[in-house]
Amino acid sequence: MKTKLILILAAVVVVAIIGYVAGYQRGRKRQESEMKFRVSFGLHLYQTLEAGDTNRALGDVRFVLWSDTLGFERAFGAPTGTSSFARRFTEAKTITARVEPELRKNAPIFERDFKALLATNNITFEKK
Repeated sequence: MKTKLILILAAVVVVAIIGYVAGYQRGRKRQESEMKFRVSFGLHLYQTLEAGDTNRALGDVRFVLWSDTLGFERAFGAPTGTSSFARRFTEAKTITARVEPELRKNAPIFERDFKALLATNNITFEKK
């Protein structure tokens, strides 16, 4: 009986370790993909601004701000209170509400450019 309990406990520990390692690896791959995107997008913005195309860079930043704000709100809800992030989030929501109609109109162009940026940098995103 004691041996059976030890074997069951050992099996549970092994499963837990395997689960932890698998989750850690998945998290690292996701983090790597996100960091590749940020570096690639930062370079894209830099090159766009360096070329003097401030309107395109501003449009790209507006889209990322809108996307990140919407994504945060869907995942965690709108922050409340008086924290500095809650104030910044409210400001971001105000900006994105103002520019959203233009973003929706230009979405196909941004989608094309975005897919090209991802493809040239071997960046993938998981579907949930």
